[in-house]
Amino acid sequence: NRGVAIDAAYFRAHIAGRANDDIFGEIWPELDLAARAAMADEKEAAFRRLAASKLLRLSGLTELLKWIDDRGIRKVAVTNAPRPNAELMLQALGLEGYFEHLVIGDECARAKPF
Repeated sequence: NRGVAIDAAYFRAHIAGRANDDIFGEIWPELDLAARAAMADEKEAAFRRLAASKLLRLSGLTELLKWIDDRGIRKVAVTNAPRPNAELMLQALGLEGYFEHLVIGDECARAKPF
């Protein structure tokens, strides 16, 4: 990343919510696609190892979900996370099967944000 420190501000501006192809392409444009894909796979595997036992629902999420359910609002989860990560997070938070659909950015013609 040309020596730029990856602090919270950099993370929010350049990494959070973006697809791995975009993240790794911006940070390491000098690497070929195969090298960037290998790094992204390693990053995602490390995330799954750490996240499996550490994820907690944010305060208020349970109440929000009840409010949504009480009103019969349909639910879809949309994420740029790879499917294994998304499924792991939903399971860890007790939300496996909660959403009608799980939309994965890499499985779409174009990932968010547009």
